Amino acid sequence: MATWKALLGTAGGGDFVSSQAFYYYNSRLNRVPNPSFGLLSGDADGNFYNLLYRTGGSEPEYNNQNRNEYAIDLFDKDANYVSTSYVWRSDLSSSNSFYDSNGMNLFPNADGTGIVTNGFMEASYINSYYPMYVGNWSRSNFTSGPDSQFAISRTNVYYQLAAKNNLRIDSNGNNIILHRANVSGMKTAISKFNSDYTSLLWSKYFDDNYSDGRHFDIDDNDNIYYAVENDNYQKVAITKTNSSGTVQWIKQYGQKQGTQIQGVAYNAARDEIVVLYSAEYLIGNSNSSLALLSLDASNGNHSWSNALRPAQQQRNVRGYNLTADAEGNLYMSLSALGLSSPGGYRSSWGTAGIFSVEGDGTARYANAFDPDGKDSTGGQDFQGYNANSCLYDKYTDTVLLCGEGNPYGTSRGSYAARVPADGSLTNSNVEYSMGNSGYSVCYYNIPINNTSGNLHYESYTPTLYSWSNTSTNSYSDYTKTTLSLSSGNINDSTNMKIAGPIT
Repeated sequence: MATWKALLGTAGGGDFVSSQAFYYYNSRLNRVPNPSFGLLSGDADGNFYNLLYRTGGSEPEYNNQNRNEYAIDLFDKDANYVSTSYVWRSDLSSSNSFYDSNGMNLFPNADGTGIVTNGFMEASYINSYYPMYVGNWSRSNFTSGPDSQFAISRTNVYYQLAAKNNLRIDSNGNNIILHRANVSGMKTAISKFNSDYTSLLWSKYFDDNYSDGRHFDIDDNDNIYYAVENDNYQKVAITKTNSSGTVQWIKQYGQKQGTQIQGVAYNAARDEIVVLYSAEYLIGNSNSSLALLSLDASNGNHSWSNALRPAQQQRNVRGYNLTADAEGNLYMSLSALGLSSPGGYRSSWGTAGIFSVEGDGTARYANAFDPDGKDSTGGQDFQGYNANSCLYDKYTDTVLLCGEGNPYGTSRGSYAARVPADGSLTNSNVEYSMGNSGYSVCYYNIPINNTSGNLHYESYTPTLYSWSNTSTNSYSDYTKTTLSLSSGNINDSTNMKIAGPIT
């Protein structure tokens, strides 16, 4: 693997952080949104962006407003904290805010020079409806706020909800958004806009009412794949449309309980579409297991399916934000409840880390951050740790990870990490400073399928079911409303702590 340092050799001057890199920060903007949203992004210069949510407070930088808002934290290529910029300023009307539970996402723009963010916004002053926010940010102008921002609304229909991980940019620079709209009840919808959102090219809604599994991806020919739970959360329903929105195939797989979709990724190296979800009663565990279902992208036929579960009952493991690299390796964040770790057994919050498999489903590694790293006195630093979002960063061949940490003696805070994609952080079971009041964290390997291991990874075969719902309908009565919003920037460096390189 080319190291982060090597790949960034042409990105600019100065010293580079080693590929053995992990850093942490604790911020007042410390509420991490629900898992599976796109909360991380990198750009072509090696910078790192992390999207967070804040529910208000009394700090003067926020004008003493107790309003909901988003903020983006920027780290440079050397893992130095640079700045926090608002996605939404809360010092406006009390009726204007964001909902973190209904969509909050961050994406690299088409040329890798900046980022795009969007989310569901409660803004009753816009035609008394609830639009979807879009903001465009360039790296060069980041500290001044977004270059442009506006809302997408739909005439006479409430709730234009942004979905989880819901934006893709196709080969022509068009923006494809997976979302929900109130169309005779809440429906999953796909809308395709041109590059600057000045024209809606087409929009479709699908005749299902399930919401938790709203994830999708596109392939190299701009075909679209999206997945939802169906049949009372027992089945995974996957739909493929072409670039014009015409349905190509619909398949349903399942047979278990408690299915919740957490990610969809197109694997170009194998021309397969892979669905990540959690389900109960898979491979011998009544609790939640992490499941991967890979289908032939041309026809939706089953290719392989594996599940990762804790070795013991009454333990849960979940994965979020499935992503693939050019070689076909798959990456996802991992949250596991009740696993043993170098810091001991934890029944609360659990461990957070990264799980990676090859394109054919073969396990590569499961690496975790110990939520109970010991401080210099031997005491426990953390009550727990979880993972909310994960992204393979093609610009640096690393994996970005974020979530919440819950240190003893403080309020919970957000963390972000960048680690080598090949899982090669060395010195397992060794603690490293997190740069926050002496807290430490232990990076370690979770054994898979050994006699005393924590995790079992095994194959299973889902059942193919017929699809009974109406496949698709169309509508085109969107309007786009340009917003006049305040934007701002704060220097939150006193609350941003980084550990620097791990060597």
